[in-house]
Amino acid sequence: MEFPDLGCRCSFKACQQLDFLPIRCDACGSKFCKNHYAYEKHNCPSAFVKDVQVPVCPLCNKPVSCPRDFPADVAVSAHIDRGCQPDPTLTSQPVYSNKCSLTGCKRKEMVPIVCPSCSKTFCLQHRHPQDHQCSKTQSRPIHTRKSAQNSTPKRSSSSRPSYNAYQLNGMTEEAALQEALRRSLTLNAEGNSESEVAKEAGQRTTNLNRDASACVVS
Repeated sequence: MEFPDLGCRCSFKACQQLDFLPIRCDACGSKFCKNHYAYEKHNCPSAFVKDVQVPVCPLCNKPVSCPRDFPADVAVSAHIDRGCQPDPTLTSQPVYSNKCSLTGCKRKEMVPIVCPSCSKTFCLQHRHPQDHQCSKTQSRPIHTRKSAQNSTPKRSSSSRPSYNAYQLNGMTEEAALQEALRRSLTLNAEGNSESEVAKEAGQRTTNLNRDASACVVS
């Protein structure tokens, strides 16, 4: 059962709820329920009188001076009409601004990709030095190849007679090749036998030292 004489209805047109304890708006003086008493809830036309805020221009992003009892929207509109200069940080900037340095490539990237060798900006397709024919990396392998050739030790050919030496002695090509293979196998066998002899001598020396130490202890 309703009591129309008790309380009052909410002044918000979309609500009209009967509230026994209404709240009066201190700006417009109307009564509202607990859900619509705030300024923004009932779109209070006099909210700028009580809710004092410094308006900010949406173009230049700067505060606009406004009197206490003056609408903020009107002050911002007048500020724009006086020739407001837009803030360059708020204007749209090109996203893909990093152009590839390779001749003939027109691609642009969002993030700059810099080559560590030539310090130039390239796209994702030409980011590797071999893809954009980097001049500084091309000169490095030649230098390293020459240094490697110079540092490679040369094998002495005095111990093994070369294949050309047998040909100079009047031997045929096949005979010279067979003789060179035979000499090579012979030298390898001699080297292996010398190493085995050295191992046996070392083992004998170790055994003699062990026997001598055993005699001293006994």
